[in-house]
Amino acid sequence: MEMSMLLPSNLISYCAHWRGPSRHLSSFKQQQRSKYTTTTIITSSATRNSNNYCNDDEIDTDMDMDMDMDMDMDMDNSNNLMMTGWTVRKALDESIRRLEDKKVTEPEYSVLHLMAFALQLPWENGIRDLITTSTDDDTKNDNNTNNNNNNDEDDDNIKTMLLTSEQAKDFERMLQRREKHEPIQYVLGQWDFLDYTIAIRRPLLCPRPETEELVMRIVEETTESPVHILDCGCGTGVIGIALAEILPDATVEAIDIEPIAIETSMENAQRVLKDQSGGIDKYPDCYIATLVSANDYKPEHPFDIVVSNPPYIPRNDMKTLTDDVTKYESDQALCGGNDGMDVIRTIIRRLPEWCNSEAVCWMEVDPSHPKIIQEWLDNQDGGKVRFESSHKDMFGKDRFVKLRVL
Repeated sequence: MEMSMLLPSNLISYCAHWRGPSRHLSSFKQQQRSKYTTTTIITSSATRNSNNYCNDDEIDTDMDMDMDMDMDMDMDNSNNLMMTGWTVRKALDESIRRLEDKKVTEPEYSVLHLMAFALQLPWENGIRDLITTSTDDDTKNDNNTNNNNNNDEDDDNIKTMLLTSEQAKDFERMLQRREKHEPIQYVLGQWDFLDYTIAIRRPLLCPRPETEELVMRIVEETTESPVHILDCGCGTGVIGIALAEILPDATVEAIDIEPIAIETSMENAQRVLKDQSGGIDKYPDCYIATLVSANDYKPEHPFDIVVSNPPYIPRNDMKTLTDDVTKYESDQALCGGNDGMDVIRTIIRRLPEWCNSEAVCWMEVDPSHPKIIQEWLDNQDGGKVRFESSHKDMFGKDRFVKLRVL
């Protein structure tokens, strides 16, 4: 079966969303920054644009580290030898079939990412180059009559490229991991969040598009500067780091109970918040992560904003999740107890101790939670936290709540 039959017609636009919908958000960020008169933090977009799928200088993508974690990854040498000398097109077709046989979610997109990584294509557009090579030639010619002759020549070169033994070995090694339903983010060791390429390590939660929405909502509603922000349960650090990068004069303190979260979030902070072109290291001044639980955390200064993507999935709903989630991502980062509210209640109870008067708290929650949270807070006489609003995500689900500290 040809790739043109395997890939949906809207693959290019959908895949851009699947891997990083926010590559189109630079104008949004500039609009937000224009609200302020203070100096903004310089981004490292020039450096990000030069990243390859495999760039050990920028980010740790050593696959052997992840392979050591509860996995028996005996290499099938016959598979390696089989793919050596194959064209990229043939390897893509066969690999998609293999993932489909294993009932792996999103097999086409997974294979395209793995191949782009094995070929060390640019992170920004490597997968799009592969998508272009995988579309029907007649359709491509119809859509590009008298245009893009150079691009067509490049596409043909990729399509007919023969895999070297090293490329085949790398690709097969990653493909075997994906056949076991390991999330593509862990296999690659990195992923996109907003305009940033971040490190991701097992068992940290892989950031979802909904969390990007949460960041954008906070940015849109934050009009004061400077602001002091607490990211409770930071994981990879993407929420707090993005806010520190977008909001001028924002300082972020992040907490988590996983040592790997503290290590990874600080690495991502250095990656995103450091002006690598000018060598100015900003991240120690505006982002710090501490290993501590919400119950034990005692801040030195009050916060203006608390943000959290806490574990919120009700226990009974965990059984509905796919294997690539439940077998690899941390249960502590996913499950919030019987009703999904255990950590959420802890955070809300601590808000008066953590925050300035009129501070706000934003949380990503289960769709069942906004009503529960509102009723709980409304029934507290003399309570110091007020339910202010709930907001739907891109899928129409009640996903975010905004609370106010009185």
